[in-house]
Amino acid sequence: MEVAKAVHHSVVVTLSGLALVFAATGAAHAAKRLGHITGQGNGHDRHDCGYHEVSGDFVVTEGPGFPGAKPVADDLCLIELPATFTLQGDLDGDFFTVFEIEHYGACDEYAEEYFYAEGTYKGAVLGAEGTFAFSFEGTIDLQGQATGELIIDPSSTTDGLVGLDGSLTLSGPAGVSGSYTGEISFD
Repeated sequence: MEVAKAVHHSVVVTLSGLALVFAATGAAHAAKRLGHITGQGNGHDRHDCGYHEVSGDFVVTEGPGFPGAKPVADDLCLIELPATFTLQGDLDGDFFTVFEIEHYGACDEYAEEYFYAEGTYKGAVLGAEGTFAFSFEGTIDLQGQATGELIIDPSSTTDGLVGLDGSLTLSGPAGVSGSYTGEISFD
């Protein structure tokens, strides 16, 4: 009987020990998950890992440098336009890029346009700071209203923006200012 009690006691202690290990492991996993969800301990101070709607405004400053326009045909002009975008709101930073613009008309007349650019954004996204590379393309209508989509390259993110992914839609008078909206996530 004593042996049975000793074996039973040993099994209970062993099982209790395993239960404690499982409980401790489970608590650690739960704490890690909670920290990840609340943005603590994963490098992302002010966001969780879900998708976020973002919005704000931007101002465009042309240059440095001068735009270049080259007629390619009677109804096509290629333009290179250097510009700096300064964003405020959920994104707080800036980027410089040189736009390649296809102007569907003579260089000296109004026409619809298609634009493309690549660059690097430097600043904050939802309070986390770093950089990311992007591609940006869109159109400009006859009234000079631009609309474009800026796509974040998630493999290029640095510092507090590591794991950032998503896109923004920017719209407003071409070369002046406007607003942006988008959906982003942190991996």
